[in-house]
Amino acid sequence: MGARRRTYDLADRAKLGGCIRAVRVKATMSQKQVADVIGQPQSYIARIESGERQLLALEFFQICKVLGVAPADVNGSFVDG
Repeated sequence: MGARRRTYDLADRAKLGGCIRAVRVKATMSQKQVADVIGQPQSYIARIESGERQLLALEFFQICKVLGVAPADVNGSFVDG
C-alpha cells in the first residue's frame, strides 16, 4: 500500500506564505533580493507568499537560509491540527 500524500489547500499555503513574508520583511529583504540569491525570478517569491505555489521542503529550507532563520522559527503552527 502506497503512502498517502497530503496536499495542502490554498488557505494553508497562504498561511505559510504569510509567515515567510513576515520573516522576509523583518530581515529587510525584498522579494527580488531573496529571489536573486536563490536564482529565481521575483514572481517565484510572490507566488509562494500569496499561497499560489506549493512549496517543497528543500525550497523552504533554501529560503530560510537566505533569510537567516531556522525553519522552526517560521511559525511552525501555520497548519491547524
